[in-house]
Amino acid sequence: MSYDTSVPSKCVCNKPSYTEAGSDCIETSVAQNITNNYAINNIITLKYNKELELKKNSDGSWALDNYVITNSNTISMLFLDNAYKCSQKQDTKACQVIANICVLHLYDTTNDACKIITDLSAGLPAASASQE
Repeated sequence: MSYDTSVPSKCVCNKPSYTEAGSDCIETSVAQNITNNYAINNIITLKYNKELELKKNSDGSWALDNYVITNSNTISMLFLDNAYKCSQKQDTKACQVIANICVLHLYDTTNDACKIITDLSAGLPAASASQE
């Protein structure tokens, strides 16, 4: 891995069969396996209902107001690397990162950030292959 000096804090994987994953490089096949099983767009988009803040619709009815964060760069940077390290290396810190991303999704078991934790705790592999 090397740093791309044209872009601040940008790392570049020097091996052709490797993909950038946060601050590391992992085999492209492993990255594809994770992203095929867990939709990254689902994980990097946070949706919250402002339960205490109702808004009145034009027809006079009331509805919960939604708050959405789309394309979280922080979660995008953290997910793939930590999903790999948690599933393949049994790295406790990486598993905690993934669990905390699930917390940000309010433990929504339909969200892929929570699904990966459920899958790993059930002994299902999130990815296969090894890192060099």
